[in-house]
Amino acid sequence: MRVLVSSTGGLGHFNPLLPFIKASLRRGDEVLVIAPPSLRETLEKLGYSFRISDEPPEQDSRRIGQEFSTLPPDQASILMNREWFGRICTAAALPTCERAFVEWKPDLVLREPCEYSSAIVAERFNTTHAQIAISLSSVEASVLPVVAPVLEPYGDHMADRLLAAPYITRFPASLDPSHFPTTIR
Repeated sequence: MRVLVSSTGGLGHFNPLLPFIKASLRRGDEVLVIAPPSLRETLEKLGYSFRISDEPPEQDSRRIGQEFSTLPPDQASILMNREWFGRICTAAALPTCERAFVEWKPDLVLREPCEYSSAIVAERFNTTHAQIAISLSSVEASVLPVVAPVLEPYGDHMADRLLAAPYITRFPASLDPSHFPTTIR
C-alpha cells in the first residue's frame, strides 16, 4: 500500500504523525511525506521519502504574524486557522500534493488537522483520507466551520467531507469524546 502523509510546518503538527509513519513502514507500506521547507531537516534526519511543498509567500507570512500579535485570542485563532492554514498553507502545498497524486498514486492519505491540501486532492482522486489527531476532537471539529469558506472553492461542502472522513486519535473516549462520526482509537 502507498501511504501519503502530509503536514504543515512545526513539530507539534508533524510529531503526532510519526507513530503512523513508523507503523506503516513496519507493515511494509511505501510512505511518502509531504511537508513545507521548515521540516526538511527533520525529514532528512529521519530518512523518510519526502517531497517539500512550496513555502507560503513571505508577504503573507509577515502580514499574518503582524495581525496575529494585535488580535484578541478568539480573533487570532480565526486568523490562523482560516487565513494561514486554510487559505495560505493550502494554496502553497496544493501543487506538490497534486503532483504526488499524479506521479505516485497513493492508496491512503494520513494528514494532520491543519493540512488541507492532501485531503482536497484525495477527494478529487476518490482516495481514502484520514485525519490524525494532534489535540482534542472538540477543538479540531470546531475549526472546520471556520475554514469552510476558504475550502469551498476546492469542492462543494469540503469542510463537511473532512468531518465525515475517518478521524484517528490516541486519546481515550473518556478524556476526549469524539465530534467526528467515524472515530478510530
